[in-house]
Formats: sequence, structure tokens, C-alpha cells
Amino acid sequence: MEENNLNSNFDTESLIKLIKQSSNFEEKKDDKDLNYVIYARKSSEGDEKQQRSLPDQIAEAKEFAIKNKLKVKAIIQEKCSAKNSRVRPKFNEMIKKIKNGYYDGIITWHPDRLARNMKDAGEIIEMLDKEIIRDLKFVTYTFENNATGKMLLGIFFALSKQYSDQLGVNVKRGNKIHLEEGKILNKAKRGYYKDKLGYMRPNGNNFHLIKEAFKMKLDGKKNKEILKYLLDNKYSEKDKEGKNKIIKLKIQRIGEFLKDPAYCGVFKHGTNLIDLNGVQGFERMITVKEYLQINKFDDINKAFKLKKSQRDGIKADLMRGMIKCGECKNPLTAGITTKKLKNEKLKRYLYYKCESKGCKMQNKSVRARIITNWVYDYFEKHKFKNKSLYEHYLSQVKKQTSKKLKELKSLKTTLENHKRKNEKTVTEIKNALNTQFDIKKDKILISEYKNDLNKKLSEIEKINLKINKLNKEKEKIKEVGLNYKEFLELFEKLALNLRKIKSMKDLDLIIKTFFSNFTIKDKKVAKYKLKSPFDKLIKKDKFICMPCMRGRPDLNRRPTA
Repeated sequence: MEENNLNSNFDTESLIKLIKQSSNFEEKKDDKDLNYVIYARKSSEGDEKQQRSLPDQIAEAKEFAIKNKLKVKAIIQEKCSAKNSRVRPKFNEMIKKIKNGYYDGIITWHPDRLARNMKDAGEIIEMLDKEIIRDLKFVTYTFENNATGKMLLGIFFALSKQYSDQLGVNVKRGNKIHLEEGKILNKAKRGYYKDKLGYMRPNGNNFHLIKEAFKMKLDGKKNKEILKYLLDNKYSEKDKEGKNKIIKLKIQRIGEFLKDPAYCGVFKHGTNLIDLNGVQGFERMITVKEYLQINKFDDINKAFKLKKSQRDGIKADLMRGMIKCGECKNPLTAGITTKKLKNEKLKRYLYYKCESKGCKMQNKSVRARIITNWVYDYFEKHKFKNKSLYEHYLSQVKKQTSKKLKELKSLKTTLENHKRKNEKTVTEIKNALNTQFDIKKDKILISEYKNDLNKKLSEIEKINLKINKLNKEKEKIKEVGLNYKEFLELFEKLALNLRKIKSMKDLDLIIKTFFSNFTIKDKKVAKYKLKSPFDKLIKKDKFICMPCMRGRPDLNRRPTA
């Protein structure tokens, strides 16, 4: 009878409840009930220096914790290599606190942040087995705390060690071997493609188009004409998906590939120079002699001399490449010389010198003021008073305004998207602060998250200021433009204003707007060439204005050289 009463009063559910109440039995906690520590590590040594920065790792780990509603009790960051065991003081301290129950789990960016050696890796897996570490969370890797998950984690740790040991050696050795074999390590040059083995091969019609571009340059054609030829003939390149698409080349790209020695068979990678002419299947577009001719070098020695001269005279930018020798027709080299005056002050003089071998004017120079004075006199004699020129000016302003407004609209859209992303993060942080933390115990962590919140709010404020600035700029752009009277006054005083410019860069900008080049003979401007459309209008005694001068550099400054 007593047995029947016992069975009636106690079932298996009651027994489970009784055992829990009368023992130290503890239910397995849910992830959201565990206390996590964020661990970030970065080494400045070897290949690990390429890993994400500490602030990036911490920011992504925090974001991961917020999205997954995980409790973070501390943030630890360490600048130390993990190749050897027991050399990371902060990591060792973290492991000790986990053993003492301060933290239940670890959140980190990637498994290799925890260990790149087998001893530390083994200890982590052993602590998982013994449930000392309840859980691991990785921003870039999904880990499951079971037998399979721990096995995969162990493999990951082993691979991290092997990768760390071999990466540097393999990359350097592999690159060297590839380069010695004539294989390229980056993208193929225009007109070529990189085959599966890494060799540069002629890319069908593109090869012939680029080769024709070099021929045009040898025939004296301008970069602008070469660009038009390539665009008219639908020069195309592969996009990221490997599909051919017609690309709109820019004028700067023409100058870049015309100066690249790879097209005559000398490929440069870092400090390595590779002769591709001995590589089977490589077909060069031009000879070395043609390369030197295109880049206006008489020989290799002069090429290096000119390059050094341009570095040393980096400030001599006024009309660089525009001044030609009247004897050999080659461009003169720009430079600056300094002379000491009687009052001990130094004065700089800008000059142009012919460095062509065998030229009658070799090593003879002419002062820049001879050309600038000629330009000032030219604008004194040629006034801009034609009504049709003003109408052309307005059409140019309209084009520039439309282009600028599109740019501002695109920039504003980008800022608004960035603002919405920050506002979402702010909401998530506020929710975390309201639900996750014990105000009495988690003061340090609350401070960390509040700092993040303040940073995001500050970013939003800065974005708002930028958006307001863009809106004001849009309104100003709509008002840009001179009336007819202002237009006439500006160009009536053009020569006078040019004489007042102090900035060499600003003067260079204005002169290059009108002129293509000047030919110097007997220390005088013997010939000059106007840019289109000025060259056509000058014959009819008509002149066209520059694009809108409003917003251009201040015209009340004098050149420094």
C-alpha cells in the first residue's frame, strides 16, 4: 500500500525536479545567459601584420555581440605574436579568469587570433572538452560546440600554424620563380591578357588597337587623338566577372601606358625588372628605340638624367613640356636656379634648357619670364568683346554646372546611406544598454558601449553637417555665372590680372587653357600654338573665353618664380 502511494506521489518529472533541488546540478546555460570576453590580437611581425587592425576586430566583435544579444563582460586587446606559447600576458590572464569562472566564453574575430601554436590550441580545445570554456564565437567563422566542431577547430588551428610558418617563405620563393620564368603577378597590360600559366599574350584586336596607338604617337599624334581612335574603335576590357565591356578610357591612361616599358619587353614588378623578350609567346608592340623616341629620350642615360632632373626640380611646374627648342624641336627641360643678391637674400629663377645631344642650343637656357611676358602682351592686344563668345561661355557654364550637380547628388546619396547605417547601429547599441547590462556590476562595459554610442552619434552629426554643406553648395552652383558686363570686365583686365598672380600653379593652369606649346629661338617666342577652339577663332579675329573663371584661383597673386 505504501509502495502504491509512493508511485502515485512521485513520477519521473518529480524525481528530476527533486534531484535538481537537492544537488549542485546546474543546467546548461543558453548562449544569451553566458558571460563573454572579447579578445583581439594583432602582431606587427611577419605576415600577421597584414591582419585586421585591433579597432576593426573589436568593432566587428561588438557588432556581432549586439546582433546575437550576447553579454560582454570585458574587452581584451593585445599586440603580440601567437606563434609561440605562453608569451602573451593578456591572453594568459584571460585563460586564468575563465578557469576561475569570471567568463564563460570568448568572442574573437578569427580562430587564428587565439592560437598559431599547437600548445595554446590544445589547451583551448581541452578547456572546451572539460566545459571550462562554455562556448567560442568567431566573427568570421561559425563554430559549433560539439565533437565535430572541436575537431574542425583543431584542424583550423593546425592549418593556421602551417600557414603562418610557410606563407612568407612560399610567397617570396613563388614570386621569384614566376618572375624568372617571365610570368606576371598582377594584371596584364592593355592589349594583352594573362593566360592560365601567368604569361602575357596578345589579346586579339585589343593588341592591334594599342599597337596602332603607339604608331600614332610615333607619327606625332596627340594623346587626345589617340584616345578618340581607341574609343571610336570600341576598345574593350574584361570586367570583374570576366565579361568584355567597352570602357571609357581617360586621357591620363593614354599617357600612362605610352610610358610603360613593358610594351618594349621590360616588365617591372617592385624592384624586379624582367626581360620578356626571351619568353616564348610574348610579342612586344614597340622596340626599345621606339620607346625612347616616344618618350623623347635620346638614349637610356638621358632617360635617367631627365627623370632625376624632374624629381630635383619638382617645383618647376610652369609650362612643363610646353616649351620647344627652335633648332631641334624637342621639349626643353624646366628647372629652377637660385642666386644670392647683394643684400644676401636668395632669388629663384625659372628657366628652360635644351638637353638634346648634338643640338646647336644644347645646354643653353632661356628664362621663363621671356615667355610669360610674351603671354601678357598677347592678352593686352587681344580683347574678348564678342557677344557670341559670351553665349558660348554660358553654354560651358551650363555643362559644368550640370556635371557638378550630378557629382553632388551622388555624394549626398552616399552620405545618406552611411547615415542610415549609423542610425541602425545606434538603435542596436541603445537596445543592448537597456537589456543586457547590470548597472551595478557592468560599469566598465557600459562605459565602453556608451563610448561607441557617442562616436556613432558624433559621426551622424558630422554627416548632417556635410549634407547641409552640400545643399548650400548646390544653391551656390545654380547662381554661378557672370552677366555680360562682368564677363567683358574680366577679360578686359585679363593681362593685368595675370601679371598679379603669385602662384606658379595657377598661372600654369590659365596659360595651358589657351596655349598648346611655344617654340623658342634666339631667346624669343618664335612660334606658338593655340588650343582648340582658339586656333580656329583666331584666324577670324574672334576669340573665345575660358570656362567659367568664378571659383578659379585668386587672380590677385604674383608668381613665386
